[in-house]
Parts: sequence; C-alpha cells; structure tokens
Amino acid sequence: MENGAIQAPFWKRMCAWMQANLVVHVASPLEIDFAKLRTPLESGLVLAGQYAKLLDLRREPMYIADTLSPETLRSEIAGRLLQMQLRHESEGREIPLAAGIKEAIARLAETGPPPTLPGPLEGLRRPEEAGRNLDEETRDRLLQLSGDLLLSNIVNLSQLFHLDERTRSALREMISKSHFEIDGLSAEKRLARLVNAGIVAAAERDRELAQAIAAAVLDLAPDLQTGTVSLGLEALLTAGAAFEEEVAWAEWLKEQLSAFAASLPAGKASASLYHQLQELKKVTKLDLGIYTKAEALASAAAS
Repeated sequence: MENGAIQAPFWKRMCAWMQANLVVHVASPLEIDFAKLRTPLESGLVLAGQYAKLLDLRREPMYIADTLSPETLRSEIAGRLLQMQLRHESEGREIPLAAGIKEAIARLAETGPPPTLPGPLEGLRRPEEAGRNLDEETRDRLLQLSGDLLLSNIVNLSQLFHLDERTRSALREMISKSHFEIDGLSAEKRLARLVNAGIVAAAERDRELAQAIAAAVLDLAPDLQTGTVSLGLEALLTAGAAFEEEVAWAEWLKEQLSAFAASLPAGKASASLYHQLQELKKVTKLDLGIYTKAEALASAAAS
C-alpha cells in the first residue's frame, strides 16, 4: 500500500487484524500451529518494517501497545470489561457475570500481562496523562536494584506508571559512559541497554534521557563493527520518540544521525550504516531530510 508505513500505528494494527482474520478463515480447514509460525514470521520482517515500528513510537509512545499476542488481546478485553463493571457498579447497577470477569482478571494476573497496560488502540495514552504515578515505596525498592534488573523493571513500570525525576535520573546515570566502564559490558550489551532505555524516554517524553542515550551511542560509535551498527541506529530511533512534535523530532534525529555517521570507522561499518539508511528512507517522509547528511557521510566513508 502506498505510504502505508507512515499511516497511524493503530490503523496499521487494525489492518493487520483484518488480514490475520482472513488468513485464519482461509486456513481453518487445515491443521496449522500458528504459535510455531510466529517466530519465523517475525524473523522475516524486513528491515524497513522494523524501523517503521520504532518510528511509530513518536506518535504512539507506549511500546507495549504494539506487542500483539493472544495474551495481550485477552488482557485488553478483560481490562475493558473490568472498567465497564466498575463504572456501572459506581452508579449502583449490577453487571451480569461479574464474578466471571473477576476470575478472568485473576487468571491473567498469574499467566499474562496485567489488564491495566495500554491496549493495541491505546498507544497514545501515557500513564502521566492518566495520573498514574509510581508510588514512593515501590520506587525506593526499585532503586535498590542495579544493572539489567534495574533497567528491565524501569522499562516495565514505565508502561504502567509515570516515573519521577529521581527514577529517571538513576536511569540516566546507569547508561552513562562511566557506568558502562565500571560494569565492563561489551558494546553490543551496552547498545541493547540503550535501546531499552529509549522505551522509557518515549513513554516519559523525556528529552534529557534521549540526549543521554544519544551521547552514549556516540561514545561507542568509533569502536563499532558491522554487526553492531544497526543497534546504534535502533537506539537513536527509539530515543527520538521522546520528541513528540515532528519538526523538533526531525531536527534532533538529523543531528544525531549525522554525528553517528561521522563517528563510525571508515569501511565496513560505514557501509553498513549506508545500507540501513536506504531502508530507513522507505518509511520516512522524504521532505524531512532526516538522513540526507548522514547518508552522504556514510557513503563517503564506506568507499
């Protein structure tokens, strides 16, 4: 579909559901294990498609909303039923099968994501806007953690609650160059941390965190090899979702991509970035010129 990649994320999900419904209908006479098919299908997602998903975070910053699975859809349905039940009960009306709704919520709590997570059509609804703030007791226990355990918990909680400055400051310190050197992590693991930190930057619209992620990527860039260049680009694209306004986002990303291209080693690493930028061009508005300077720098350094 022409310009399909730049359509609203929720619209693309609805189109995917319609296509999936057609596939299921056509394949219903056959014995197919769709769960086993999921991994090879996801691994076949073209590079441009992967970048489109990251770029969608600017418009719908809740990463979990794009995580489609039977578990998340069940959670979405149960969560909406629970909201309806509570609304009617607050007005003195009884809901048929209310006990069944509570049982479903209890089962999901044991095996799947909580029903309070943003659903597939709620990627715009940030916890801060709903007034859901992380309580101080949980925050204090959270900040006693370190390393990947701290990061994974912050990422997960960012999809449920607004994080205060103290929590985000701890994350900025964690991804700093000095902290990486203390941990003794490889470049690949550092970049993976930065990609995950970008999820928090998007959910919080935290430009300061986005800038810290970009600085960390640029610190690593001179030593990156062909296989890790894509992770650096992913970290920058994810962090850029902290900028909601398109013009500010485009200017920031243009600056960071240019600096990234200028910092990479000449040769294969720069050639890898040039290839990645060709894929990025397929899913961005050409008139924004986000990649133009970076493309020229990578092309020159690749030869």
